[in-house]
Amino acid sequence: MSQAAWLDDAAPRAMTFAELAPLAHDFASLSLGECLERECMLLADSDGARYFVTSEPLDELLCIWASHRIPGRFTIVHTHPADLKALLSRLEAR
Repeated sequence: MSQAAWLDDAAPRAMTFAELAPLAHDFASLSLGECLERECMLLADSDGARYFVTSEPLDELLCIWASHRIPGRFTIVHTHPADLKALLSRLEAR
């Protein structure tokens, strides 16, 4: 996948559950329903950096969809499918 204007990093970054869990959920661009349906989420750190989290970072169609749904810049982050499921489950429980 070529570098796009909305993408902060040229290659997907890997993050663990422990790194992702403290980040804030950003539902302004992606609803919880969309996150559950597409198995992804948008998180933000305290500095405002945003992370599009998926267990399939090389899924070009998902990344293109995200680029149309999420305004501004973000980094694609890869996490283990079990970690993503745990993060999404925590949101559902709220």
